[in-house]
Amino acid sequence: MKRLALVLTLAAAVLAGCGGGSQSASDVLAETSANLGKIKSGDLALELIFSAKDGARAGFNLEGPFKLRSGALPEAQLDYTQIAGDQTATQTFIMTGDKAYVRMGGATFELPAKTAGQVRSTLGTTGGLGVIDLRGWVENPKLAEGGQLDGVDTDRVTGRLNVATVVTGLVAIASQFGGTTPLTPLKGSSAEQVERAVDKATIDVWTGKDDRLLRKLKITIEFSPAADQVKSLVGTAVHFSLGISHPNETVTIEKPTNVQPYSPGS
Repeated sequence: MKRLALVLTLAAAVLAGCGGGSQSASDVLAETSANLGKIKSGDLALELIFSAKDGARAGFNLEGPFKLRSGALPEAQLDYTQIAGDQTATQTFIMTGDKAYVRMGGATFELPAKTAGQVRSTLGTTGGLGVIDLRGWVENPKLAEGGQLDGVDTDRVTGRLNVATVVTGLVAIASQFGGTTPLTPLKGSSAEQVERAVDKATIDVWTGKDDRLLRKLKITIEFSPAADQVKSLVGTAVHFSLGISHPNETVTIEKPTNVQPYSPGS
């Protein structure tokens, strides 16, 4: 029951948080970050994977259409897949604006009002998923053509990754799903240790040329084989991606049928 609440709460937080001309790369990042809260609907695709030395993976992905509603649950149908090595388990969360449901094992259950209220409470926050601050995650950004995504011309921003800040943020995301323990923000010698342990750290941001709405964010971090202390926290590599397709376009979520009452043993 607690895990269901955490999953739905983070999903709503992601959704809640989520002009052209000649601009610098820093300006583009700042505007895109500020515009996350202007995204009110679309198709969400979020994935966070930690890779261990033996190649085993742990993490989750969350994807599906959503539409935000002021003062109420969002309308959404989100597939949440938990990943542990070769094993995966998927549940579908459906929100219709006034009620929330979970589909698992071929059956659909209505979630209790307390869980729905926890999701609704996140909609009053600003900035969405608070750990994502594009301006703080990218150093010395560079601007280039991003091609087309969803039929829209985009700009692509790359730069040096602020690894300590990003690792802290990504572990915070994972902790909300019970996957790991939150990190105290890495500063001073701890931050330097993480930075020294990095073999590769890349970040790519795709943003609409005209509307400066985030279309895609991709992060890859790979650590040195000798970085045992860092690997004990996050493994040998971290892969994170966040995509929002068709932002602010019409989304329709159908109310499920054959719904059963939810119980902790479901």
